[in-house]
Amino acid sequence: MKQWDLADLQYAPEGQFLDRKRASIAPQRVAQYLSAFANTLGGTLVLGVEDDGTITGFKFPGSVSQATYLAVPATYLREQPEYQVERIPCVNFRGESDELLVFQVAPYPEGLVTLLEGSGYLRVNDETRKLTLTLLGELKQRWEKRESEREKRDVEMREES
Repeated sequence: MKQWDLADLQYAPEGQFLDRKRASIAPQRVAQYLSAFANTLGGTLVLGVEDDGTITGFKFPGSVSQATYLAVPATYLREQPEYQVERIPCVNFRGESDELLVFQVAPYPEGLVTLLEGSGYLRVNDETRKLTLTLLGELKQRWEKRESEREKRDVEMREES
């Protein structure tokens, strides 16, 4: 697993590959970020850090449990992207021992990662954007066509051998 520099997790600019959220974000919103990173070039979601770099961690009032966040991919995502999660020990802004959760999401090469209710997301610079139904349908058709063509080539190659 990657060795994380706490200062980078706190202060690196948010953008295409990095976003930080307080540990009270709704689990479904976490699923949206995971979908967006998987549907683009991958990325890192840090839970327990404010946008300004303040570590609020998981001892902050109103925080969601780490177990709930760890269950997000299986609970909310239709497709399962490749990802890793790490708990990073830290000291929160109150001086208490705490942890951050860091989701490192790889690009999903097999199509689109959607939520169980059917929506999909893309990461565009420092924003997570919901795909429109029209665009989502077009992208799914392209992936299905590409997969069909790939399967056809594989059959032709086996027949030639």
